[in-house]
Amino acid sequence: YSKHNNMEKPKVVCPGTLFVNLNGGECGAYVSYAPVSATDNCGVVSIVMTPPSGSWFGIGTHLVTIVVTDAAGNTASCTFNVIVIEYVPTDYNLICNDLSHVSMDASCVFVVNADEVLEGNNYHCYDDYIITIKNAANQPVGNTFGPADIGKTFTIKITDPETGNSCWSNLKIEDKLKPALTCPPNTTIACSESSGVANTGNVGVADCSAYTTVVDDEFADFGQCGSPRGQILRTWIVTDF
Repeated sequence: YSKHNNMEKPKVVCPGTLFVNLNGGECGAYVSYAPVSATDNCGVVSIVMTPPSGSWFGIGTHLVTIVVTDAAGNTASCTFNVIVIEYVPTDYNLICNDLSHVSMDASCVFVVNADEVLEGNNYHCYDDYIITIKNAANQPVGNTFGPADIGKTFTIKITDPETGNSCWSNLKIEDKLKPALTCPPNTTIACSESSGVANTGNVGVADCSAYTTVVDDEFADFGQCGSPRGQILRTWIVTDF
């Protein structure tokens, strides 16, 4: 028999430079792409793009490499650029909301960024702006808030480092999420046992604020010969404040 080695490399053609124009406030974008063509006399078995198509690209120029491999292990590659262009505001005035009400998320954390404070979207990348936050005692604080900050109001200053322009806003931290409850599983107890939550299981509560708990029991009596003897339907009412 005769054995023929495939020495012919595959052929790959990259797209030209991709330009991505951002909208106001955006700092990057997810960009998708593919080779214009990828062929081989014996068939292409893999196409690897670095970074992968659909990756996040920040502002600036980024090199993408595409490597094509055929069944014999021969490879060919090409490169192209992804250029992400920052939005240029029509003017450089900053307009802050007078008072912003923000709520904790389920993890009981809120991180304030420039986009929560600035009105409209006629701004370059929000990450470029300098955020200065002070509490009621005029002390500087960070931009991450937790349960201890609920109900408090902070003063925020947003500054554009390119122009020096700035504006001020007040930010009130709130907890607008309902408590998340996890009831214990159904359980069976003897008539001689305690029906208190310490014995039957208590409700699990996930909430960013302090809360009160009320237990409401409805007892169904099935009589001395009933099986079971009775049943308690227990309802927990949790209210945060």
